[in-house]
Order: sequence, then structure tokens, then C-alpha cells
Amino acid sequence: MAQTSKRLIIVGKTGNGKSSLGNNLFGMKLFSEGGGFNAITMACQSEKYRHFEIVHTPGLFYTNQNRNVARQAEQIVHALKLCPAPHAFLIVIKYNRFTAEEVSALDVLQITFGEQYLDHAIVVVTHVENDVTDADFSNACRESYQVNELLKRCGKRVVRIDNKNPKEENINTLLQYIDQVSKNGNSCFKYDYLSCHEKVLRRHADLDRYDGMLAHEQLEPILKDIKTMVVREQEREKREREEKERQQKEKEKQNIINYAKTIFTLGAGVGFGALGFKLYSKYSKYLPSFT
Repeated sequence: MAQTSKRLIIVGKTGNGKSSLGNNLFGMKLFSEGGGFNAITMACQSEKYRHFEIVHTPGLFYTNQNRNVARQAEQIVHALKLCPAPHAFLIVIKYNRFTAEEVSALDVLQITFGEQYLDHAIVVVTHVENDVTDADFSNACRESYQVNELLKRCGKRVVRIDNKNPKEENINTLLQYIDQVSKNGNSCFKYDYLSCHEKVLRRHADLDRYDGMLAHEQLEPILKDIKTMVVREQEREKREREEKERQQKEKEKQNIINYAKTIFTLGAGVGFGALGFKLYSKYSKYLPSFT
């Protein structure tokens, strides 16, 4: 891997092994790890070491908090404040625990970061023991609709890893994907309408009716509101651009008219010439009458 520093955001369901993935990339234990499905990380945590800056996000769908998706997404948005312009998003899923919530997790990340984040997304399948053959791993992924949908939306970038005893070749594959999506560190995630997402998430986070609802039931109205706000912002930007272009054209036209007036005032003698005649012919209707 190139020596350029890489900024990474690790996301995924609670209990999928996000902490251990970050520690394996660092080569040392900087993130707290825990067993089971109890979330340890309840807020974004950022660590830097060697050629990495990694943000560990709270687990999606954590069990000891309410399941309001907008509230969870609001917490994950904070990752971009800790790690602006990340090079890659590592989406962590657990081997042989593929559920519909894995696909819902992608949608939660979409309402958080916008769909463009998928261009920088890499799926990392954790808890794959090293004695599992590549063929068996591929078959397990292929047989799961959830994983196929996940991989399709992430450009089929997938890496397997044994959290307790990671193989160097698997770590190297992940590093190669990071270089690929970041164009060797020259391409970062950027999205101009994140503020629209934050405003909508803030509004929906206050709606108690979401508590206890499944993720996919909450996502549709949130995505609809985000799309509406983004379209309005794009239309506003378009109107501003058109107005600036109109003013610029008006300014240029006025400059030409003023120049034509100056040349015309000099008369048809020494200063007029072909250019003056051409300008006069085009803009004479704007000039004052001299008769």
C-alpha cells in the first residue's frame, strides 16, 4: 500500500466486529472490543496511527437504545466532522449472520451520507475463520440475497477476515480496495447536500412514532423528505446560477455598448475603422440619436 495517509470510516450493525477490524488495520488495540451484541461504542471514536485515521461509528440497530433510525443516523453523521473527506467507508457484516437488516443498514447510511458514499464503500465480512475455503465463502455470499444486494450496490468489493487471526493476504486485499476507491489517496468522498440530510434527520429524530418500528418502515418517509429538500436546494442553486449568468451577460453587453459609444463619438474618421463600424451596426439601436 502507498504511504499516503488514508481516512476510513467503519460502519455496520452492532456485534459485527467493527472494533476488531480497526485494531487489525492499526496492528494494535486502540478500539475497545467486546463479545456478544451489546454495543460498546455509543459515539463516534477517532484514532490515528501509522498511515491510518479511522473513525469507529456506533453500531446500527443497537439493542440497548431505541431503534429510531434517524437518531442513529444523526450520531453517525458526526463521523464526517471527525474525519472530513474520508477515502473509504468499510461496511462490516458478520459471516453466516446475513439478515434483511444488512440491506437496511445500507439505506441508513444513504440517509446519513447520501448515495454517493457507495462509490467509496467496501464490504468487509468478519468472523470468517481461516479454514473456510474461498469457494465456500463465495458460495455463502452468493446464496444470500441480502449479501448479493449489498455487494451489487458496493461495486462487488468484498473482503473476508478472521478477526482473531487475520491473514496478511486478506488485509492486503482490503488495502488494495482502499487504494482503488480512493485512487491511491487522490479521491475522497464529497457530497454537497449533506446539510439537507442533517436537517431532515434532525426533524425525524424527534418523531416518537418511529420508536419500535422496523428500519425499512422508517426509511421511506425519511428518504422522501431528503430527496424533496435536495431537489429544492438544487433548484435554488440553479436560479442563482441563471441570475448570475444573466447579470454577467448584461454587464458584458453594457461594456460593449459603452465601447461602441466611445468609438462612435470619435466619428467616422481616424478612430472608427472596421471594428467600430461593426459594433455600431450591431448596437446602434442602443445608442442615442445624434440627429
